[in-house]
Formats: sequence, structure tokens, C-alpha cells
Amino acid sequence: MFYTAFAPRLMRAFVTSVWDRFWAKVVRGPGCWEWQACRNAHGYGRIGVGQHVALAHRLMMEWVLGRPLRTKEHALHHCDNPACVRPSHLYVGTHQDNMDDMAARGRRVDSPSFGEDNGNAVLTRESIVQIREEARAGAASADIEARHGISAGYAGRIARGEAWAHVPGALSRDFRYRLTDAQCEEVRCRKVSGERAESIAADLGIGRTTVYRAVDRANGLGRRS
Repeated sequence: MFYTAFAPRLMRAFVTSVWDRFWAKVVRGPGCWEWQACRNAHGYGRIGVGQHVALAHRLMMEWVLGRPLRTKEHALHHCDNPACVRPSHLYVGTHQDNMDDMAARGRRVDSPSFGEDNGNAVLTRESIVQIREEARAGAASADIEARHGISAGYAGRIARGEAWAHVPGALSRDFRYRLTDAQCEEVRCRKVSGERAESIAADLGIGRTTVYRAVDRANGLGRRS
């Protein structure tokens, strides 16, 4: 069974599709199980679910609990790794628990750590510059993912300066990566299955208009084959 605040709207086949996509984006290590796809500015995994974009670790916490998280409940990490979705590393707490935990770990807003100074960082200043140069040269998002081990969504945020904003050299805020033929086909399949353009866009780090262009391109490829 699948449990979220919007579970009543989900059909059984759609639930299976969500979890298939969920696990395809997770690498299960000996410690943390890390989310490999789109993440928000704080490093938490994001996944499109119907008309919504859900946080991956909250989705996992609700599945473990067998119910939606209540209004004042938060899904917190024992491991202090926002990308982790391993059930044993998650627990339910309050907003105050979260603030106390942030203070204990030195992550309060009044004592921030950026870039390589952040213990959770997997990239360096040099790799950020390289990612932006590759994006400027027209590299496809799939190539960026393969070379640097990050998601397409995160690569897009880096290129536009939404992530690692303290490193100069970001591209235009309107920048979007070029998609490969395989990615266009993935977008087409997800759109045909009924997923909203907004959730696909959030998952892949592209604009909503790019979703429709990718569908048109995939349809054109199919007609030519």
C-alpha cells in the first residue's frame, strides 16, 4: 500500500509506477541509501507524484509509518544526509526537534557552511566550474549526469546558479539542458501515462515547455523509425 496526503487520488497501477521510479533513483550503499535524481536547494530528493512534487525522504517515512505525516510532524535524519532515504536512518520529529538537531550539528542559518565546507558536499569548486563550462558548450544533461554522478535536475540548478550560487560563472536563469533521444522518449512515455508536465519537469530539471517539445521530438523520432 502507498501512503501520502494525496493517496486517495492514486490508482493501484499508478502507485506501482511511482515506486518503480522511486527505487530507480536510489543507490543502496552499506550506510546511506542515497537519492540520485532531482534534489532541492537543501539537498532533499524530489519526485513527481501525480500533480504534486514530493520529498523522497518524507515519502519513504510515510510508507514505513503506513499513514501520512501529520501537520506538525517532520521526517528527520539520524545520519544528517538530506539525500538519504534509508528507513532506519529516518525518524519522525517536530519542527523544534529539527531546529535543535540543526543547532547540534552546526547547520543553523547563523552559522552556515557552503560548498566544499559543507560535510555533505560531493562536488568541488573546480567541478562546478567544469559543469557550467560543459553546459555552456551544449552538453546533454545525460552526459553531465554520467561524468559527475549527479542528477539532471541538480546539474541544471548548478548551471543556472540556483545551487553553488557563491561560485561565479553561472549561466542564464532561463538555461535548460539539451535532452537526448532516450530522455525525450522517457518524457513521452511518462506524459502518455498521465503524469503532469510540471512533475516531469521538476524531476528532470527542465522547463514545462521543454517537456512538450521533448514529446513532439520523440513522436517525430518514432515516425521516422
